[in-house]
Amino acid sequence: MKLVRFASSLASHSVATAAFVTLYLVVPAASGIILAALLLIVGLLTGKPGGPLFLPAVFVLTLLYSLCVVASGFVCFLITCSIQLLRRYMRVAYWVPVISAFPLFYGLIDLFYKGSIFLSAILSVMFITYWLTYAGADTILSWIRQTWTDWRANRGRLSLRTREARH
Repeated sequence: MKLVRFASSLASHSVATAAFVTLYLVVPAASGIILAALLLIVGLLTGKPGGPLFLPAVFVLTLLYSLCVVASGFVCFLITCSIQLLRRYMRVAYWVPVISAFPLFYGLIDLFYKGSIFLSAILSVMFITYWLTYAGADTILSWIRQTWTDWRANRGRLSLRTREARH
């Protein structure tokens, strides 16, 4: 059973990571490529391409943004794993990390950078996206696992009983 729970958690983290990367890396990268192409076309049409460092600046800024997203994703993964370990020993509702994300990020970041509401808000939204995707995938996989267990216990007959009737 522990192996099934580990596989379920790994699958939930994979879904959350895929959604996180798609939302914060693929969509902005595609938008950036389209914007850079439009700027190059306008530069070629007007004869003013934007200077010799236009393309290297776009490349460096894209690389920095990508590194920041990967680092933020790793931090979200570690925080989510920590919360899951905490949930083994005490009951933590799924909404508690969502509510406490901004105050915790603001308190931790404010120790180093004063007036960091914008950075705290960005990191909070990134964490909330990761956490809600993870929680949703984990809930769906737990439901599938419970339904499969009930189905096997009833020897292939699917019961439409409610959850309250099972207990």
